Amino acid sequence: MAMNGTYLVVDMATTSMPRLQFDGRKLYEDAVAKGLDIPALVQRSGKSQRTVYRFITGDIQSTDTAQALARALGYSVSRYLIRSEVA
Repeated sequence: MAMNGTYLVVDMATTSMPRLQFDGRKLYEDAVAKGLDIPALVQRSGKSQRTVYRFITGDIQSTDTAQALARALGYSVSRYLIRSEVA
């Protein structure tokens, strides 16, 4: 990071971005409470079965998938946010 005149220049190659983590178990419990299984989440979210399963298990999580799944359940993605940490 450096000042260049009146502009702040950020070197994205050396700047760590926060990594978000989501509560896949809570999302799954909300789905079950609404009578939905994995195939129903797949259909409602537009994500693949593998993506949904990997999100729920915490194997691979993305903000895009979190938003799609939360929307499919009628909730805000913030309901499932656990924490963010700098990668």
